[in-house]
Amino acid sequence: GDVDISPDGRIALLGTLRGYITIVNLNDLSTQAVFFEPNSSIHQLHFLPDSQHFIAGYTSAEPALIDSQTGETVQTFPLLGSQPLALSPDGTKLAGVKSDLRTIEIWDVTANQRITAIEGPIDLVNSLAFSPDGTQLASTNAAAFYAGVTVWDVATGQQTMFLLEEDTLETVAFSPDGRYIATGKSLWDAASGERLNDLSYELTYSWDRAFVEFSPDSQQLLIVNGSGQATLVDIATWEPLFQNIFGSNQGNLANFSPDGQTILLGSQLLDAQSGTLAQQLGGHAVTFELASHQFSTVTVSDLSPDGRLAFTAGAEEDNNGDGFVDPTIKIWEIDSGKIIHTLTATDYP
Repeated sequence: GDVDISPDGRIALLGTLRGYITIVNLNDLSTQAVFFEPNSSIHQLHFLPDSQHFIAGYTSAEPALIDSQTGETVQTFPLLGSQPLALSPDGTKLAGVKSDLRTIEIWDVTANQRITAIEGPIDLVNSLAFSPDGTQLASTNAAAFYAGVTVWDVATGQQTMFLLEEDTLETVAFSPDGRYIATGKSLWDAASGERLNDLSYELTYSWDRAFVEFSPDSQQLLIVNGSGQATLVDIATWEPLFQNIFGSNQGNLANFSPDGQTILLGSQLLDAQSGTLAQQLGGHAVTFELASHQFSTVTVSDLSPDGRLAFTAGAEEDNNGDGFVDPTIKIWEIDSGKIIHTLTATDYP
């Protein structure tokens, strides 16, 4: 599943593994609409900057542009919804992977026209990311023989840079100011292609499956490795500001608040300066505890643009103690630490 909040903070998209997308009005917490894609799961959700339209990526259908007010599917794109998708910051371009798993296409979202097809040395794309100005696209491959980041010119589809790594990569990200490119292993200069720092020594183990997230001011880098260890690094000094036991290697669980002061890691709210646990968002099943940190079943989390609300999705224990029931989605008021809205499997037809 996935969660996304409109840029204006008015509505939330809540996607489930059962193929449902619920639109919740965040002013009164009413359900505005429910969409259903049969025989599919919701893989990715991306709001456009207009806060009305969104991209939905399905595991068994082509990604679609949907109008959240009318429920109309405006158009679909001949890409794999189960594979990585990237929406440019201005919402005009969508990048995705074709069914051969070796071709990347970039589409004009509003005109529904293909801008370019990239058919270079690509094999099993793991991640895609647009530069902040939307002129470049970075991709990573699952193939060990071509491990690294390829940077493409969006207009022409030509390769402009290749950043060689020693092994396959799970993630790539541009910093908000466009100066840096980060993978799970290295920090690169986005203009020159120079490797600035190695991330692996910051992580105790399983750094080969790390996810990365830049702070809003591009001064810090959050690294979450494959064993659930989160490290926040100061980019200028390359000193770790803190390390935290997290318990998940899922990149969609790591989020900075808009002011960069708070980090949401799954069900944990951390102070971004000290790394101390500011708040534990309970309500989902806990698999085990270690060093006072709860390893929960949360699989998706997000923060509202104003930093007022947190969204978590995960399983709950059933009342008989026999395991986990279907996932629930919870909306939290951060200041009070209270759950203000819950969606469960019974809320769907």
